[in-house]
Amino acid sequence: MKKSIATVALGLAVMMLALLAGCSSQPQVKDVPVEEIAAKVIPEELKNTMMESDEAIVSEATGLDLSLIEEGKYYDPMMNVRVFTCYIAKVKNASDVETVKAGFEKRLKAQQDAFAQYLPDQYELALKGQVVSQGNYVMLAILEDTPAAVSAFQDMLK
Repeated sequence: MKKSIATVALGLAVMMLALLAGCSSQPQVKDVPVEEIAAKVIPEELKNTMMESDEAIVSEATGLDLSLIEEGKYYDPMMNVRVFTCYIAKVKNASDVETVKAGFEKRLKAQQDAFAQYLPDQYELALKGQVVSQGNYVMLAILEDTPAAVSAFQDMLK
């Protein structure tokens, strides 16, 4: 009798641990090169209005130590009459994802502030900008169709 109660208790404990492990695990994210993601999320017609930014400029704009990032692509507008910005990063450690998101949020806010009294159409685009993450990937998107860029980002990493 004691043996069967112990066996049942052990079985219940194992099932509880399995359930807890299943609830706490995050969905797996594909390992996709950041350059490939950038090619998919930035529409072809915008590629001529954006330029790849130097890491020093990105570090200054975001306040981030870019050594936290394993792989990154950063695009800013070629001229100050456009707001288009797209930063995509694969963060080395999951514990630093929120830090990178905060840095990208800082850049988003700066773009919004820069265009608030400047060009209304660009300001509207800046207000619709988003910072999103999936697994260790983080993206800042201020594009003509930011929701489509976010959707493409998420789809590529599923």
